[in-house]
Amino acid sequence: MREYGWDGADQLFVSSPRYADSPHLLVSKLRHNSSGGIRNPADILKERVANRRRVMRAQEERGGRGSGGLFARCAGANLEKRNLHLDHLMWIRNAPKLRMARVTAAFRSALLAAQADLLAAGRLEAEGDVFH
Repeated sequence: MREYGWDGADQLFVSSPRYADSPHLLVSKLRHNSSGGIRNPADILKERVANRRRVMRAQEERGGRGSGGLFARCAGANLEKRNLHLDHLMWIRNAPKLRMARVTAAFRSALLAAQADLLAAGRLEAEGDVFH
């Protein structure tokens, strides 16, 4: 909890509980994930990487022709270079979101402390009012 308690469902919303706030949320998630039908995220990642690389190779083989998308102007070496950059960047694409989730959790902690003070002073009626 000390290291990952900032995480939780809807982690970018300051009003959403974190695992550190309510550890039973994590237990519930673990129970759900241990039931049948949930695939290993590492296997899903491997499949997606393989699919992305297959598409990139096909683009390179076409020389960039026929994509018509955002990178339609890329051709030959430029396309290969772009694909190398994308392959490298895909691994870190969640880093900004995770950092923002940690910042949002810090805001939440401060708001919860203020909420406790406001409740004690009779300035709020109920827990959670600080988020409205």
